[in-house]
Amino acid sequence: MSASFEEENTSDAGIILPKRALLVRICLCLAFLTLAVYLRTIQFDFVNFDDNANVYENGLVASGLTLHGFINAFVHGSLANWDPLTTLSHMVDCQVFGLWAGGHHLTNVLLHTATVVLLFLVLQSMTGRLWPSALVAAIFAVHPLHVESVAWVSERKDVLSGLFFVLTLGAYLRYVRRPGKGSYALVLLGLALGLMSKSMLVTMPAILLVLDWWPLKRTDGWKKLIVEKVPVAALSLAATVMAFWAQEQAHAVEALDKAPLGLRLENVLVSYVTYLWQTIWPANLAAYYPYPVAGLPLEKVAIAALVLAGITALVIWQRKERPYLLAGWLWYAMMLVPVIGLVKLGNQAYADRYMYLPQIGLSIGVIWWLAGVGEKLASIHYIRWAAATVSIFLLASLAYTQSLYWKNTEALWTRTIAVTDRNPLAHYDFGTWLLQHNELDKAQHEFETAVQQRPDYASALNNLGLVLFYKNKPDEAIPNLIRALQLDPSQYTALNNLGGCFIMKGRDADAEPQFRQALRLKPDFDDAHFNLANLLARRGETNEAIQHYQAAVAGNPRDYGALNNLGSILLKGGRTKEAVPSLRKALALNSAKTEARDNLNQAVWNLATAPQSSLRDGPLALEIARQLNELTKGQDPAFLATLAAAEAENGHFDQASVAVSKAQAIALREGDKANAALLGEQLHLYEQKLPFRDTNLPVPIVKWSN
Repeated sequence: MSASFEEENTSDAGIILPKRALLVRICLCLAFLTLAVYLRTIQFDFVNFDDNANVYENGLVASGLTLHGFINAFVHGSLANWDPLTTLSHMVDCQVFGLWAGGHHLTNVLLHTATVVLLFLVLQSMTGRLWPSALVAAIFAVHPLHVESVAWVSERKDVLSGLFFVLTLGAYLRYVRRPGKGSYALVLLGLALGLMSKSMLVTMPAILLVLDWWPLKRTDGWKKLIVEKVPVAALSLAATVMAFWAQEQAHAVEALDKAPLGLRLENVLVSYVTYLWQTIWPANLAAYYPYPVAGLPLEKVAIAALVLAGITALVIWQRKERPYLLAGWLWYAMMLVPVIGLVKLGNQAYADRYMYLPQIGLSIGVIWWLAGVGEKLASIHYIRWAAATVSIFLLASLAYTQSLYWKNTEALWTRTIAVTDRNPLAHYDFGTWLLQHNELDKAQHEFETAVQQRPDYASALNNLGLVLFYKNKPDEAIPNLIRALQLDPSQYTALNNLGGCFIMKGRDADAEPQFRQALRLKPDFDDAHFNLANLLARRGETNEAIQHYQAAVAGNPRDYGALNNLGSILLKGGRTKEAVPSLRKALALNSAKTEARDNLNQAVWNLATAPQSSLRDGPLALEIARQLNELTKGQDPAFLATLAAAEAENGHFDQASVAVSKAQAIALREGDKANAALLGEQLHLYEQKLPFRDTNLPVPIVKWSN
């Protein structure tokens, strides 16, 4: 069964051009248009809207492409999604660009650009229409509704799945023209890769059946066509199962009593019409649209139902004369089914990103209809082209402006708050960003607003309590944290924060159960391990404290406080050689802080002067002592004294004498006669070619991090 295609005469300024040359020129123009709008996103930062969990705070992803990470991408879902290929793409970006956000944005832009060009080529090949295909691709390239998918690093799943979606359509066209197992295998491969990027492509079997009707005109034997799609449907079913598994694992599928069927159906109707309106008038777009938990106005639902019914009736009525209208409408309506809210996933009412691929169907229907009108009214040929050019320019300008709101977290949430009503999540995420930047008063205002708008917002109550804790107001913080735990007993961060408030009030006995319960809920919670370890260390329960410090470091290898305190407690217990690696790592993380530096100097002193030979390590002591003196610029007598002891332990008595003499001179200049005298005794030993073994010499105090 073959498809029917109409040829189109192509010319430029009256000069007949080879079709391939014109295709190349259009492809280059589409690529340039896309890059002109989006290339500046390489100057943008990550945002705290899932980018943290997906990339820069995700240890497996941030580590780059590893075997463990590769396996984990397939075995575990990411943020309530099963999208292993998307996760792997983030890993590759981290491997290549590290945590430079611009590189991650660049990948999104290049993927979107490739999809734009391929969409044009596939549509042109499928329909035989050059300029309508180019216009649909141009709208896809620059429509403001697609900014979220391209300018948001976490929406890699959209641009990646979009690329495989278009490649699958191209593979299907090849199969239609040249049927065979190899051609069909390419269809399945493209779809499998797309589904592993984003499960929204589960509607592909239905989309292919629509394309069979128009433009491919494979209308003989629908039963055969349906049977032909069984392997495609099997892949989609498997992806659906995996998607629900990931959502259930993350508890992202809302309970029916929280989202009644009636409310969900109302939101479905209104969302379909909202997407239509945003396609026509893409203004006041936001990163997050709150779900209408209080219900929707009846008149709004009724109008939405009438609009949808009217459009559906119209395209069915026109199905023979203008089949592209029904094909485009079905494309739009069916592709949105997985995310339209029949099953409520998450808390948003709708989202710009969900229109990334469905909008192509709307564009096809409208552009093909306009092309038909233009062909019947040749006199408006130039007006048609002028209108198309102006429309694309306006859309590109709006998309360029819209992308600015994704440049960083502050811009994203201030814009979202400005264009939406009662948006507690936006206030919460903006408050979190402010908290991370130590703007406590502003953060408190945002969290209070979030709680005012949604009194049962446990996470906002928790963060409000944390702000008050940082402001040294534990009495105000505690009620908020207790309320958060009443609403959600699984809030392990609230337990940890409540424990911190009890510590601040000197109530260690009340704090300990909070930390231990937090660890029962999340055994790898490094903050709770650290806080519990500090509490145990103060009580002298050294062995268990060490275990929790080690767990804290395992959970966060860049935790300065845990590394320093682990080294400190090991040092106090006489386990100097075990303490050194932790203290060196702590110092490397933050050389400006004095605790790790002083504790490491203590460790070096022990390594150089311990009476027992088994406890000494001269070469290591000398290596670190020299580094510490470089750090202190050779002006701290305690560090110079330790350097002298290390030099002497290695038999470098002349160097030891120089170092201790300098230390003695500084001590005398500072009026510290007692230390100067002790340093003089040390100098006397070095002049006799003897190492120092006097443990009574003052050394730096072991210090702790809070």
